[in-house]
Amino acid sequence: MSSSGSTGTGLIVCDHLYDLIVVGVTCTEEIIAVPSLPALDSHGEVEIRGRWRGVGGNGLNVAVHAARLGADAALISKIPRNIWPEVTAALKNSGVDASLLVPEYDLPAPDVMLVTDDQGEYCVFVSDRTGLAFFPEDVDHETGLPARYVHIDGFTLGALDLEPQAEAACRLLDLASGSGTALSVDLNRAICDKQPERVRRVVPHADVLFANAYEALALTEASTLEEAVFILVDWGVPAVVVKNGSAGLICATRQRLDCLPAFDLPVADSVGAGDGVAAGTLWGLLRGLDLHDAAGIGAAVAALVCTGHGSQGADFDRADVDRLLDQA
Repeated sequence: MSSSGSTGTGLIVCDHLYDLIVVGVTCTEEIIAVPSLPALDSHGEVEIRGRWRGVGGNGLNVAVHAARLGADAALISKIPRNIWPEVTAALKNSGVDASLLVPEYDLPAPDVMLVTDDQGEYCVFVSDRTGLAFFPEDVDHETGLPARYVHIDGFTLGALDLEPQAEAACRLLDLASGSGTALSVDLNRAICDKQPERVRRVVPHADVLFANAYEALALTEASTLEEAVFILVDWGVPAVVVKNGSAGLICATRQRLDCLPAFDLPVADSVGAGDGVAAGTLWGLLRGLDLHDAAGIGAAVAALVCTGHGSQGADFDRADVDRLLDQA
């Protein structure tokens, strides 16, 4: 393997062929658990079940969960220096290659607060995320993304609705295409709400598309999830996985549509569950499974993610995933 690393002025990727390169957002999270999400009156008191701090973000979550399953994974993410130690420690602990991270020297990491309730639902409070965004100068020196799969999250695609971020996203998509890799894309609500036409142009380039129910319906303007999935497949996406919360997953190719139920495990919260779906599904596809069986792994990983607080609060490995699948 040749050496690799980041200069701070652009990404340098080695010629090692990874199973998976994840290009996505990383942050730290403060998690507060409450009995129910409150509608506060003035000076109203809310009981707190507990408070936790950890690392998260769509990019880091997918890379870490894929590595837990056995994938040779690397993460490309913009990391403000004030959270660099926490992020690199988490990646080292999980076996994710952190040598491709891009440091952000000037802008701080955002404050991210997640409030979760006893049903596992949550809301997010977040400050300015500009320090997490790739801009053209961060990727201009990039020469390739050597992996069997490259996964790009919705934030990186341009969720801040800033032209420089969109330019960097186009460069990253071109690199994935030019590297001959399979491209996986995970949407988010912000980019679907703010830039639906742009997303509709990007989606057909994906080999695997992940979206939640809101995003699939908003993007396609369909009246049902099944109709939305068929539209996405008709747009030329070979594999579509729609995450529908506790109702499970809908996965489709041109040949087959399946509805997979969610696994019934105790839920601390659902933070990061969708990233578990992506990581598990990609791991299954890397092993040569069809979409149905691969998405089943994704559903299992998501269920295990939900047993801990926050994106990385659950302690599980590949053996736990296999046991859960064997019980299904």
